[in-house]
Amino acid sequence: MPDRSFSHSSAETATLAAAGTVACAGLAVWVLRQEWAALGALLAAAVWEEALFRGMLQGALLRKASLATRRLGLSGANLLTSALFCLAHLYLHAANFLPAYFVASLALGALRERKNGLAWPILAHAGFNLAWWSVLQPLFERWS
Repeated sequence: MPDRSFSHSSAETATLAAAGTVACAGLAVWVLRQEWAALGALLAAAVWEEALFRGMLQGALLRKASLATRRLGLSGANLLTSALFCLAHLYLHAANFLPAYFVASLALGALRERKNGLAWPILAHAGFNLAWWSVLQPLFERWS
């Protein structure tokens, strides 16, 4: 059955994304101009990407009964959104990172569907970004 209980329209989701982006970026610039700005950018990216991918795209795809049907716990809307999420991240990293992006995106999409909103996916995405920035990226730089 399609998810019809998502109450935000695309315009509301876009407004939320824009407001979150401006707020996070403004806070980051206000606090400090170095690492705090990077932190703010990572948080703003989580808000913007979740509003776009999970809010607008996955929300629209879930309105189609064939894509809302879950197989093995995953909807077709989540699978398609996750594939597009991976393609959108090709500019950041080499293709060998795409499986990790795909799995993370599937988890974010499942959160969106199970919690019927964007708050939990945004928090989880921000956590992924913070983990990457503070722990994983420095490790990868050492190994290179």
